[in-house]
Amino acid sequence: MLKASYRFFNNSAIEPDEILASHVQATSDRITDVPLVLAVQDTTELDWTHHPKTTELGPLSGKNHQGLLAHTTLAMTPERVPLGLIAQQVWARDADEIGKSATRRSRPIEEKESYKWLASLGAAIEISESHPKTHFISIGDREADIYDLFLVERPANVDLLVRAAWNRRVDHEEKYLWETVKAFAVATTITLEIPRRHDQAARRATLSLRFGPVTLRPPKHRQSENLPPIQVWAVFALEENPPDGV
Repeated sequence: MLKASYRFFNNSAIEPDEILASHVQATSDRITDVPLVLAVQDTTELDWTHHPKTTELGPLSGKNHQGLLAHTTLAMTPERVPLGLIAQQVWARDADEIGKSATRRSRPIEEKESYKWLASLGAAIEISESHPKTHFISIGDREADIYDLFLVERPANVDLLVRAAWNRRVDHEEKYLWETVKAFAVATTITLEIPRRHDQAARRATLSLRFGPVTLRPPKHRQSENLPPIQVWAVFALEENPPDGV
């Protein structure tokens, strides 16, 4: 089996994109008749620092670490049943670009590593076209809080859920996002089971849930681009009375 794997990966006729395409097609087949699909995207570091003979690698977040980055979009049901991949981008960082953060704001989004979030959303939109009765939700963590991502036009059956990272300017009396959502009335409460963490015992947490429409204003440093404001729904969950020391 191991020898067969080596022969497979050493075969120049095997193209990674073709392997991915067949996998995405299988995912699409599984999505048929699924009413709600979560398209969860995130980046994984593939660390090959201890394989010095491996070429075409790039720097990772760890000092002197080398490897590749894989940004994967996994389709699953709300019950956490995996349906397969929708997209996967794999690349090596250019060592010459490290330390050039000063030019980041002036570069178009297509030239930034953060474009991965838009590409993933684009893949969700593409697969949704063949499943018009399925509702897709593209999900990203705080790194996905990018104004360009919110500007992407989406069909009615594709939504976007992003964990907010920036206290953005808004067209509301409170002027900023955090203050605006905190001013919303509590709509309901939810209870979560919190697993044991280090020296903290497992427990239940009761969160107050607030939500409402918010109009985001474009970033100040991009005023020359004449970007439009965007209306989104903001959801704010807060444990009002956590235990001491938590």
